[in-house]
Amino acid sequence: MRVPAEKVEVQKLEIVLCALRSFNAKGYAGTSMSDIAKSLGITRTPLYYHFNNKEQLFNEAFDYHADSLERVMKNIYGKDISIFQILRNEFYYLTSNFYLHNSRLIEEVRSNKTVLKDSYVRLQQMNDKLFAIKSAKVTEAIEKGELRADTDPEQVTMMIFAFYYGMNNNGIKMILDSKDKQYRDVIEVFVEMIQARFGA
Repeated sequence: MRVPAEKVEVQKLEIVLCALRSFNAKGYAGTSMSDIAKSLGITRTPLYYHFNNKEQLFNEAFDYHADSLERVMKNIYGKDISIFQILRNEFYYLTSNFYLHNSRLIEEVRSNKTVLKDSYVRLQQMNDKLFAIKSAKVTEAIEKGELRADTDPEQVTMMIFAFYYGMNNNGIKMILDSKDKQYRDVIEVFVEMIQARFGA
C-alpha cells in the first residue's frame, strides 16, 4: 500500500526537526543516524528513504534553520515600531527558541566547512540576508530620528550580530539556563547601551 505524499512530507519534517535538536545538542560528530532514529522511535529505513547520509540530513536541517531564521527576522524587523523594541523582540524570541537558533549549529558549519560545504554556502547567504534586513532597519531608524544622524548603520548592525552570537553561546546558556529574568536583564542592558550610544 502506497503511503500518501503528505504523510511522507510530515515524516521528513519530523526527522529534520529531530536532527536539528540533536545537531544543536551534540554537534555533527556526536550525532548518528541511529541516534535520530531512536529519538523518533523508528528504524533507520525511513531516514535513508529521505536522506542518503548524515551530511545530507545536516544540510537539510541547516536549510530549515536558515529559512526559519530569515522568515522570523523579516517579520520582526518589518514591524513599524521603534528600533529599540525591535531589538528586544528579536532577542526575546531568539532566547526563548534556543534549540532552533543557537550558535552551536553555526559553529558546526564553520568547523566542518570542508565536509558541510553546502551548509557553509547557505550560512554565508543567510548572514548576508540577515545583515541586509537589520542594516535597512537601522538606516530607517536614523532617517526617522530614533538614532543620531551620524550613526554608522554597519557598525550598529555588527554590534547586533555580535550580541546575538554572544547571547546564544552554549556556555552562556548553561549559566543562565531557566533564568528568564536574567536573560531579559542582559537584553535590556544591551538595548539601553545602543540607545545611550546612538540614540537621538
